[in-house]
Amino acid sequence: MRRRALLALLASAPLLPRTIAQAQDNAALNDAAKDAVTAFLKALRNEDMDAAMKFVAAPFVAEDAQIFATEAEVKAYLTAMCMELPAAEMPNEVLAILDYDQSRAATAPAALKLRDTVLTKGDLLVATGRNGLSRGVLLVKANGGKPVVVGVGY
Repeated sequence: MRRRALLALLASAPLLPRTIAQAQDNAALNDAAKDAVTAFLKALRNEDMDAAMKFVAAPFVAEDAQIFATEAEVKAYLTAMCMELPAAEMPNEVLAILDYDQSRAATAPAALKLRDTVLTKGDLLVATGRNGLSRGVLLVKANGGKPVVVGVGY
């Protein structure tokens, strides 16, 4: 019995460095996404659209199922959104980060169709909140390790 276990371990040994490296890459991406989303949310709460736009890319999916093709359209949308929502009600923390590909099975087809316009394998869904309570989801493109927000609440 011990021999089989040792052989199984040795057979999987070449995969261990790749698995460890992948886990480290995922952790680094999640940390970068959390930092980007936190800065984005802070900029929105301060109504600093220029700062917020540093963490945004187009195309961009809005919570009312619109897709904005340009950063100018995204900026106008975010500006209008900030005018409607008081800063005291805006999300101010990251509650969870989910791998987009792993979330697909639990997502409604209509939402997938919209999300697929801006997200692919390796991208993220970031749950945001305030005082520990959920306030929505941001769609975050991995963007080569420099995550950017490409959607709000859909």
